[in-house]
Order: sequence, then structure tokens, then C-alpha cells
Amino acid sequence: MSRIFAASLLFILVCSVACGQTSANTPAPGPTGNDSTSQQSQPTTIPDNAPPAASDKKKSAVTRKLDQLKPDCINLIVYHPCWSSTPPPEPKPAPKGVDPEYAKDMDVGNFYLNERKNYMGAMMRFRDALTRKPNDPEATFKLAQSLEGLGQIDEAREQYQAYLNLQPDGQFTSQANKAVERLQGKGAVGKSKQATPDSHPR
Repeated sequence: MSRIFAASLLFILVCSVACGQTSANTPAPGPTGNDSTSQQSQPTTIPDNAPPAASDKKKSAVTRKLDQLKPDCINLIVYHPCWSSTPPPEPKPAPKGVDPEYAKDMDVGNFYLNERKNYMGAMMRFRDALTRKPNDPEATFKLAQSLEGLGQIDEAREQYQAYLNLQPDGQFTSQANKAVERLQGKGAVGKSKQATPDSHPR
């Protein structure tokens, strides 16, 4: 009897140990108390996954900001609008029957003249527009404004007068008349008159 009792007791112990190992390996369905295995598993999985995702977001935001701050110039000599200056706007589609290159010259010239006060760039654009469309009243008037901004008084006055000859009752007639009056006596003609002596010493 003692042998049978000992064998059965040994069998019970082996079964209990096997069942205990199986239950320890099986994850609990939920937080059912102060189980040490559940407390250890949660902090190891959540912190390992959360910080890398946050750092990736920060890195991507910084990268996007750096991409926005990159200059829009590839070569400072060829394409000058860079960090602090804005490039000319995209030209509007030319109306039907209008030379698109002429329309582009006029758009960029107006931008340089009115927005940037870049009279040299505006003068070059309006000269190009007049090569494509000679005797154009608007381009002639805007060229006169650019020349006046550059201090080329004589040619500016000539271009204002040329506009008045082309379009006596045009959109810019009043401004052109005032400009001609304002520039009278200025420039090389005025200087030569002032430099002429009244009498010569004998």
C-alpha cells in the first residue's frame, strides 16, 4: 500500500508541476490583479515602440522645414532670385492673337518696374517687347518710365513724347504729358544750356 500511495503522490506532483509551467507560459487575457508577469510585459513593449515613432515624426518635420528653406537658385550667376528675393511670377497666358513672348516680356517688365523697382531689368524687358512689337504704345510708355528711373532723362523724355505721338488720347496720356513737362530743362540739354557762358573774356 505504501508503494501505491507513494507512486500516486509522485504522479500528482508531476502533473501539478506540468500544469504550473503551462499556465506560466500562457499570457493572461487581461489585467486580473497584481501579477508580476503582466506588470513586466507592459512597460517593455509600450516604451520600445512609442519613442521611435515620435522621433521619426520630429525628424521628418525638421527635414520638411529644411527642404522649404532651401534656396530656389541653382546657380547664383545664372539664376539670381534666391534666399531674400522673390522670383518673377509665372507669366499669364497670352490672349488670343498676341505674341506669347511679347506678353511675357510685358508681364516681367511690369513686375520689375512696379514691384521690385529694378529699372534696369524693366528697361531690358520693355526693349525686348518693342523688338517683338514695334511702336507699341504701352511698351513705349513703360520704357520711358524705366529710363527715367535710371536717370537717363533725355531718352526718357523722347520715349514719353513718342508715346504721345502714338496715342494722343491713350491710357497714359496725362502721365506722359506731366512727365514731359517735369523733364523739360533736365538732362544733357539742360546742362549744356547752363554751361554756355554769357560772355567771353577778352
